[in-house]
Amino acid sequence: MTRRGLRYELPLKRPLRLGDQQVTTRCGWLVQRGDAVGDACPLPAFSIDSVADVDGAILRGQTTTASLSWALHALDLTEHAEVATAGLVTEADDVEAGDHACVKMKVGRRPLAEELRAVTSLRSTGVRIRLDGNRALTPEATARLADAAGDALEYVEEPVAPEHLAACIQRAPIALDETLLDAPVAEVPRGAAAFVIKPTLLGAEHTLALTALAARRGTPVVISSCYESAVGRAGLVRFAAATAPDTVHGLGTGPAFASDFEGWVQTDGARLTTCAGALPEEDAWVAF
Repeated sequence: MTRRGLRYELPLKRPLRLGDQQVTTRCGWLVQRGDAVGDACPLPAFSIDSVADVDGAILRGQTTTASLSWALHALDLTEHAEVATAGLVTEADDVEAGDHACVKMKVGRRPLAEELRAVTSLRSTGVRIRLDGNRALTPEATARLADAAGDALEYVEEPVAPEHLAACIQRAPIALDETLLDAPVAEVPRGAAAFVIKPTLLGAEHTLALTALAARRGTPVVISSCYESAVGRAGLVRFAAATAPDTVHGLGTGPAFASDFEGWVQTDGARLTTCAGALPEEDAWVAF
């Protein structure tokens, strides 16, 4: 069956800080085969490929890139699906749990005292807490933040530089994220509280290998979005439901968009449900 692609650009409500960059739009390609649609949407500063790489793969028939391989895999994920998603707190002075039973808070961005107060405030709401350090914390700060979350803590996601990771795994529940991008599957450390898997960054082959490894080890899997379009998030919801249906996943990036493809994902705040959404005009697509 013929495939086709559509280059898109969607505005964000406010700039997104990605490493040293600030991103105001998300760019990528929708890919379609029959009624199935996927999203090849590399994340600047994090993906191993770029939108320019996807441009070349689609327009000039070059080798499939990581994000495009995931988008093509998502074409086979067509079942209606529903999963729970965690809330997301990106700033220490913007702590709200909303309807979520589990909330992820970004840490390592502000003075430790401010973040400790924010974690304590979040704990008082009664939600389960996931902390995400993006390797910006010291082992000592990791321990203090984990203590502040107390028995509400599910895990701290990649809090420290790689050389300190093994020691931290012995002291606190640590989830792996960046390590899953960096390390060959056979060398992924044992003892993690969870694998936070980002299919858009990893590509289809690496994603499937990691989910198989997690199943063998009995490690929980959390599927995480990387600010994909609603089409991309719908594919991730389907994959999350097939992989770990009872887990709270990290797919709540939809509110970051000022404009998006309509109808693909519905939410009541704490759960996401896939739907049949709308697509742009026919004449904008290219066959590949």
